[in-house]
Amino acid sequence: KKLERDRAVIVFFADSKKLKDFERLHCRKFAKTQCLLETQTHSEKQDVIKRATTAGQVTLTTAVFARGTDFFCNDRKVIHNGGVHVIDTRLPLDICEEVQTKGRTSRQGQDGSYQQILNAEDLKTMGIKNEIRMPDGDRSKLDQERDRVRDLAREKTAKQLEAATEVDKLTHKYFDAVLAGCSSATASLKELYEFIKKPTPGQSKRQHARLVCLSDATGSMSSLWNNAQSTINVMIRRIKEIGGNNFDLLWVAYRDYSERDNMLELSGWTSDAQQLQNFVNGIRCHGGGDCEEAVEQALLLARNEHRRTGISRVILIGDAPPHFEKKGQQLSNHRGVVLETDYQTEAQELKSLGVPVHTFRVGNHSGTKETFQLIANETGGQFADLSPESLIHAVCTSVLMDIGGEELVMEYRERFQ
Repeated sequence: KKLERDRAVIVFFADSKKLKDFERLHCRKFAKTQCLLETQTHSEKQDVIKRATTAGQVTLTTAVFARGTDFFCNDRKVIHNGGVHVIDTRLPLDICEEVQTKGRTSRQGQDGSYQQILNAEDLKTMGIKNEIRMPDGDRSKLDQERDRVRDLAREKTAKQLEAATEVDKLTHKYFDAVLAGCSSATASLKELYEFIKKPTPGQSKRQHARLVCLSDATGSMSSLWNNAQSTINVMIRRIKEIGGNNFDLLWVAYRDYSERDNMLELSGWTSDAQQLQNFVNGIRCHGGGDCEEAVEQALLLARNEHRRTGISRVILIGDAPPHFEKKGQQLSNHRGVVLETDYQTEAQELKSLGVPVHTFRVGNHSGTKETFQLIANETGGQFADLSPESLIHAVCTSVLMDIGGEELVMEYRERFQ
């Protein structure tokens, strides 16, 4: 609307990645678009800044240029129609940054306007728990939430600084004793070691989680895989924000014996969002149709992975039950196929290895519920129903539970559920 009135628009993003994502998805809609980036030369930046205030121009830039950059407008048409319009897509914890961004318009007494357009996911990532409504422009609740999150961040930083100061003091104490040849050096080293072993204030004790996610990839499960494609990056980002890099995932797509060539597809062990995204994007849901799927083969794969490298838990997601035949029996709907194993055998084996299987039923098939509950109960896991939209919560909370227990899961639920 601003462009239709021959105004200029400058949009500020938190970082270059968010900028590039927006540019890739939306910039074809605008006649004139440019980017102002830190990687540009000084002369390139100056050229972009001059063009930024001309009629019909959209300029995408980052928070770095929200302070001290003079977007002065010499275009009479823009000035006549209301000046430069600034859109801020961020909610800085420090309100001074917001004021600085507002100051990129209305330069030297000129007219101008400012607008914030905030992404709900970004607010949740910041730690703003509740969906904020601003009737009639009243943003007092939003400001209160920002103040709360800022105070928590400052408190956490203060605790970390206090811990770092103590480590520095104990380190000096130890090396002073070593240099002086004092017998107290051993005791000082032990004191330092015991302090370092403690969890960082505000952070639970972390373990490295290794999860196998077994997901049915037959034709009826396409909505879940479509949801995974759109949320995998957010999923991994949330886990890392709360639990750090203390995890690896092995994502497995399983089908049935009619799909012998690709009954099982594996992502490979990783915590890299792009690798998982590439894997999920490459999955084509097909096959199935005879109700039961090769769940037992997926569980066997998980057991073999545990014997090779060790895993902390299995997540099983599907809308169809495993085959009901026993190990060594021929499958009734697949000529010539004799079961190498069965789901009850695999559940018992995983129980003996101490690997819980947490099962999630998609849909309402009663046979799936019955068998998935049995698998979960046998291995010490839990059963739950799952919608495609809640996949992200199921995976994130499972990983965070294995990294740091209930404390991290509670933090996740406060921020994102």
